[in-house]
Amino acid sequence: MFFRSVSGLALFVASSATIVTFPLQAQPAVEIPVAATADLAELTLAAATIVRARIADTDEVRAERAPGLAPGFRRLLVEAEVVAVLAAPGAVPGDIRYLVDVPETRRGRAPRLEGEEVMLFLGPEHRPGEFALAHKYGQQSWSGGTDEAVRKLLNNRAQMRGLTLGDAAVTSAFHVPGTIAGESESQIFVRTGEGRPLSLVVLRRPGQAPRVSVATGDIIDPNAPPPERGSLPALVLACSLPESLPGEVLEGSRDADALRADYQAAREALGGCERNFEQAALR
Repeated sequence: MFFRSVSGLALFVASSATIVTFPLQAQPAVEIPVAATADLAELTLAAATIVRARIADTDEVRAERAPGLAPGFRRLLVEAEVVAVLAAPGAVPGDIRYLVDVPETRRGRAPRLEGEEVMLFLGPEHRPGEFALAHKYGQQSWSGGTDEAVRKLLNNRAQMRGLTLGDAAVTSAFHVPGTIAGESESQIFVRTGEGRPLSLVVLRRPGQAPRVSVATGDIIDPNAPPPERGSLPALVLACSLPESLPGEVLEGSRDADALRADYQAAREALGGCERNFEQAALR
């Protein structure tokens, strides 16, 4: 039986419209951002529960009962069948319900989403089977590539829990030359907005490319493997670090040039920060 009471659920989306990707036949009038790699990292960090689901039914919420609904959008109460659970703090019901704000079609109607497979990034379960999306873009079209990328991100989520993209700063750095020419070690210390320490270590040896490792706690292992591009630690740092070392970090250092070079080597090893959500917000 389809759940139709929306008075409680409506409160969870009043502050921001949520956007969903659509199949081609829906033809939304509003351009919708598709999650890039760093966007998936943001969603993964924000969500308590992540599932692959198939939309079984939708029921449109009348505009007068949908506070905060943006012009050109429709609010839907969605009932979905859970196909697979990627992450959850506990058991997830086979059928779930949530609210989502979706762009109207070019004909000014709510799109038909029944049968579509989606990846859902959900907050806590408020009542049995009832969830709120954990992010403005917490409903994304499912694909094999998206599924694989999210599972990869989840491998490191426990150690990165509580962090957000873009919320970190370089606090200090030092460089130590080795005993032979071409040998050195640099350590670059980063602190997140939550006060958690992260560190970048750059080792140089004669005739070898710089070796970069990441420490996510107080213990630094210079022999740790390099960060995997596209992993959660790499993306958090790539999306947070400034393009160059701040002047106050280099002030008074006799090894400023070496630190600058090692910092750039570290940024290159981390990879890029490809994001579509921020660009969508600017439009």
